[in-house]
Amino acid sequence: MTGFISIAKGIRHLTLCAGVLLCSGIVMAEPQELRLPAQPLASALHEFSRQTGIQVAIKSELIDGKIAPAVNGQLEAARALAMLLDGSGLEAYPVNAKTYGIRRVSAGASDRTGANTGPAADRAEETPPLVLAQAERANAGDIPPGPQSLEKGARSANNDMSGVKLEENVVTAQRRTERLQDVPISVTAYSRATMDAQGSRTIDDLSRLTPGVTFTRGGANNNNSESSAISIRGISSDAGAATTGIYIDDTPIQSRHLSFPSFNAYPALFDIDRVEVLRGPQGTLFGSGSEGGTVRFISPEPGLDKYSAYARSEIAATAHGDPVYELGAAGGGPLIDGTLGFRASISYRHEGGYVDRVDWLSRQIADQSSNSNKTVTARIAATWRASEQLSITPSVFFQKRNAADTSAWWAPRPGDPDPTNGQFDAPFRNGNAIAQPSSDQFVLPALKISWQFGQIQLVSNTSYFNREQSAVTDYTQFDRAIFLGSPYSQAAGGVGAGYWGDKQRNWTQELRLESMDTNAWISWTAGLFYQHAEETTSHLVYDPLVQAALGLPADFAGGYIYVEDPRVGIDRQLAVFGQADIRVAEKLKLTLGLRYASTEFEGRANYPETLVVGPAVSSDATQKEHPVTPKIGLNYQLSVDNLLYVTAAKGFRIGGVNAALGQFCGQEAPPTFASDSLWSYEVGTKNSLADSRVVFNASAYYVDWKNIQQNVGLACGFQYAANLGRAKSTGVDVQVQGKVADALLLGAAFGYTDARYTQAVSQPNVGAIVQSGDHLSGSPWTLSLFSQVSFPLYGRNGYVRADYQYSAKQTDLVAAQNPLNDGAFTLGAPGVRAQSYTSLRAGLKAGTLDLSLFAQNLFDTRPKLTSYNDLGGPTGGTPLFYDITWRPRTVGVTAIYRY
Repeated sequence: MTGFISIAKGIRHLTLCAGVLLCSGIVMAEPQELRLPAQPLASALHEFSRQTGIQVAIKSELIDGKIAPAVNGQLEAARALAMLLDGSGLEAYPVNAKTYGIRRVSAGASDRTGANTGPAADRAEETPPLVLAQAERANAGDIPPGPQSLEKGARSANNDMSGVKLEENVVTAQRRTERLQDVPISVTAYSRATMDAQGSRTIDDLSRLTPGVTFTRGGANNNNSESSAISIRGISSDAGAATTGIYIDDTPIQSRHLSFPSFNAYPALFDIDRVEVLRGPQGTLFGSGSEGGTVRFISPEPGLDKYSAYARSEIAATAHGDPVYELGAAGGGPLIDGTLGFRASISYRHEGGYVDRVDWLSRQIADQSSNSNKTVTARIAATWRASEQLSITPSVFFQKRNAADTSAWWAPRPGDPDPTNGQFDAPFRNGNAIAQPSSDQFVLPALKISWQFGQIQLVSNTSYFNREQSAVTDYTQFDRAIFLGSPYSQAAGGVGAGYWGDKQRNWTQELRLESMDTNAWISWTAGLFYQHAEETTSHLVYDPLVQAALGLPADFAGGYIYVEDPRVGIDRQLAVFGQADIRVAEKLKLTLGLRYASTEFEGRANYPETLVVGPAVSSDATQKEHPVTPKIGLNYQLSVDNLLYVTAAKGFRIGGVNAALGQFCGQEAPPTFASDSLWSYEVGTKNSLADSRVVFNASAYYVDWKNIQQNVGLACGFQYAANLGRAKSTGVDVQVQGKVADALLLGAAFGYTDARYTQAVSQPNVGAIVQSGDHLSGSPWTLSLFSQVSFPLYGRNGYVRADYQYSAKQTDLVAAQNPLNDGAFTLGAPGVRAQSYTSLRAGLKAGTLDLSLFAQNLFDTRPKLTSYNDLGGPTGGTPLFYDITWRPRTVGVTAIYRY
């Protein structure tokens, strides 16, 4: 298992000093009002210091990755400190008249109801001498409360084995800060440090590493290769609303499958604090669109107490292509200590192309390495702590991604006539008549307000997601395949071009009330969610010479053979939700969750008169629903480090509206389709073993999916969505990570998914679409392995890391491969192929600088991740396929600065 967050962020030894008042070794402080939300223990101790003015001396390796519960109310400092350490395996003890030390709990030494009150002399040997010296100096005023660095000698004074323990991961998968090991959900989390070590730069990279997740680029009709599809545990559909929720912080940004131009945007992995992948339906807390799971991109928060900085530069060479280079910087800190802080970042990444566009008639290269792309990101955020109870955080996130051309190459089907005379027998060459550039940019302003009163916290998130995506597609081959019988046809001459556009305008408002007392028998979250999401697509195909070849005037309909402009979908949703964790026994918790939503989808479509449509048609319809999404679970805490859980949860996605069909279809589409839903049943375990040197997490699941929103393709070129059939998905995912020694870290993740239809589906005028037993597309099992070894090198810290991922070939039939599906069968339809990917990184850390050499796709593997032709069918369809693989072997150097 990968993705463990380091609270120290690369600084191995840190002393947090904050004040406590002691008298003769015994705490004598008067009770005072404290407001400490649940947070990482390092932050909690720092805030404890700020609110009390008392000192705590501790080695950072004891608290790295640990989470402190919320502590609120009129409390003596000793009692508050004990509550902060509750469940951490640590205890506080007095060092002198004004200082506490922190150590591991020894048998019989800890009083769970308060701080230890025994003589400091009995335990003084357990605190490194340097820590004591610093504590004494702090009492004299030489060292102010706050973070202090320990020298190397302080570490060796302690005989504990914390140096070989795994760092604990922190997530907000249940909308509150918790240890990953305490969350009864199957989650994979990646910290920024882990993503840097892996060389992960995009969602494509993370999906290879994550069990149960399938991510593919590209689509039908030689469309631009920026389009994508994502599924979790086999739950995916190219019709209707999204099945996977995509979040930036608290804002959902996933798009609806409204039309061909619709697909999700994903943030680049530059100044991202962590990524959380939640497997299984998250309908209670994250709502519609999280039917199969949720992917969350969490941004760093502005610093109120200390400054931090992060910079990354990268340059690399690509086999068969052009170089990669990147430069980005991020940083921030307090403008007014403890009151006003900021965080800002900016990055630029350019990935050179590796696919050549060829004029296959003249046999000349028209554009070498044409498929380059560049991504620009910028973000600024500020936090104003108006009072101890109220904080306000405005932020703006901007991203723009431009691709110069498609990454798909031509692959003529073997055995068919090849007019190109073998020009495309080798990969990374296409014969497109024109380039296929695309642009995708979004701006996400958000305002988060957090207000704590008593034992309750109110969180408000207001956001506006403004996205514009556009692309040009070469339709030359497609039009000639459809209308003239061959993608290579030159009978009409000229070129065909498609113009795509997709705009999202999403307003989102969420209010949450959360209980803050983690020691209470009931912990709960309740909220109100509102969203107005408007998506507008356009799709125009220009090919006047094809029209002329068919006997129409070349300028008929302005030369456009197909126009969809605009197609509009408006989702309006109002929902109330709540989830409570009830401690029914000392180690047993019952989870109850429920979400009720009132949804309305309005769909409009306009098709002017064209060759494909016939006379102009338009449509307008509305669909309303009131879905209820429950969740129930039990989790049993065998010990602090061992959890068993079982859950049953419902997921759903909102229904929609179909556009009218053109006259040549000879039939009408159903005006609306309803939401589909599923029930997921999961049993899992989370374990920290061998004195926290090994983590083992596993889950098994069964998913029952019904009334599935599916596309029905028609011979006239149109399609509509309908609720058709039923499917089930069963599987397991396992993640294990172990720190064999202080210098060696090993990890593995395994996922097995068996997703298949359990009900045959057919439609009038179309025929059978799926058979019972047909599988959903996806690799049946995946495995990822990594190892990282550290060693001294020239007085610095050297390291070598290797990552390997393997996805098995899918041998079971999918619907397009089953000849019984006369409405979907395509002779020779490709299945999911076996895939392997290896990366290697070796580096040297010198203080705040991390310099490394790397190789991605080390063995230059080229599996066909996506393969499609212009027109499929029982006789095999058109003879020209378009293939996409991942980037060829890329070797380079990365420089990272962390402060």
